[in-house]
Amino acid sequence: MQGKINMKTKFIITFAAVLATAFAFAEDPAPANLSQADVDEQNRLSDPEAVVSASDLVEDWKEAALRQLKVEEGVTPDGKYVIFGSANVALPNTDPQFGDALASAFDVAMLEAQQRMLMDRFGRIVTEKTRETFRDNSTNAKEIPLDAPAPTGDSSDVADKALRVLDKSLSLSEAKLDKALEEYGVPRAEYQTAPIEKKKTLFKNAMLKETLKTASGEIAGVFPVQTTVKMDKKGNAKIGVILIMSPKSVQVAKDISLQRKSLVSGKGADLHEKFVPKTPERWAGQLGTRLAYDADGRPAIISYGMGSYVPDGDDDYINDELKEEARKQAMDNADAQIAEVVAGRMSAQSSRLQGESVEKSVTREMTLDSSTFEKTAKEVIKQSQSFAKSQAKMEMKGLTTLGSKFVKLPSGQQMCYVIRAWTYTGLDAVKSLDRAMSSPGGVDPAKRAGVAGELDGFLVNDVDDF
Repeated sequence: MQGKINMKTKFIITFAAVLATAFAFAEDPAPANLSQADVDEQNRLSDPEAVVSASDLVEDWKEAALRQLKVEEGVTPDGKYVIFGSANVALPNTDPQFGDALASAFDVAMLEAQQRMLMDRFGRIVTEKTRETFRDNSTNAKEIPLDAPAPTGDSSDVADKALRVLDKSLSLSEAKLDKALEEYGVPRAEYQTAPIEKKKTLFKNAMLKETLKTASGEIAGVFPVQTTVKMDKKGNAKIGVILIMSPKSVQVAKDISLQRKSLVSGKGADLHEKFVPKTPERWAGQLGTRLAYDADGRPAIISYGMGSYVPDGDDDYINDELKEEARKQAMDNADAQIAEVVAGRMSAQSSRLQGESVEKSVTREMTLDSSTFEKTAKEVIKQSQSFAKSQAKMEMKGLTTLGSKFVKLPSGQQMCYVIRAWTYTGLDAVKSLDRAMSSPGGVDPAKRAGVAGELDGFLVNDVDDF
């Protein structure tokens, strides 16, 4: 028997030595098998600064874009407000639904920027600091007798509430554990005889600072001027957007919401020629709305909406339905963006809790042969919460489609882009049609008088509001 054990032991030792040798060779390959190019490439990949993240790319783009616009973030001397927003795309560009995630990320980036602008314009802030200290230097401070009641009175009401919540949580956890043990056949007597543990605080020093911000107001007239989507080599993507609001853009939004002629004018251009992209890359890079002026110099709003779909194999019928749904999604997104820039309102709230807690305590199991154990806990408290909600409502008179296009991204996803525009030309056409439809006998709407005068009349009374 002894011989068999020795032979088995020798075999195990020998086998372990062989494994150790094999792992040693596997972890230390011969340098002769690596070329200098391989070594350089490995060193490059190991350098964290060599792989530029999507966040870094967006930050670089932001700085370059602000220089190009010749503005800085914040309030400019001529009364414009410039704000930057960004958001990470939830899915990598290797995921089939990357396009849907891209559309959602743009909405998040817009909300972030709009919320910051809202807070700066209409925000209110409330802040509160609290500090709690407790020390027990009594002779028997570290002793917990067997008949000791649950420690009370050695902390504030806030601490007592927290302890009660913790005790309740522990009780629920213990109940779940008891049920699980019972299901596995462990006798009830074995797990219900666990000793009771009591705690006594000797020292406590805690500080909490709570900040609450709230805001509610209009976000109309806030236009994106430049947007970007940056992707790094790992497939991660991030969206950046720069928004500008000015007295002129706010006035344009108000005039359009009231469907009246605007006194604001600018350098006119053919909207199709200037705002419809010429290449697929340009289609994929345009997001959000733009303030524009038509050929007559009248204000217009251009909106770039996007949708996405995942092809369903080789079924042409299903794929055509999916493409049409993506087109509708892109159009709805574009229209919603115009409504928000014309008549958007937002309410937002953010709270932050930060501080620290240092506590020294003793604990003891309530058994005869137990001892007390000291424990010091140091914690940093850092919590934040944010909520924002935007709403917009406007009449769709004046909306028209400038173009649409299906584009396949370099990463393979199928996207649909639709360009919608609100123009005074479109508004006039719809109003003329409405008048013709409501006119008895089909009177030529061009011969009807008083329409321009009615619109002009609104302007004289309201333009002084700005």
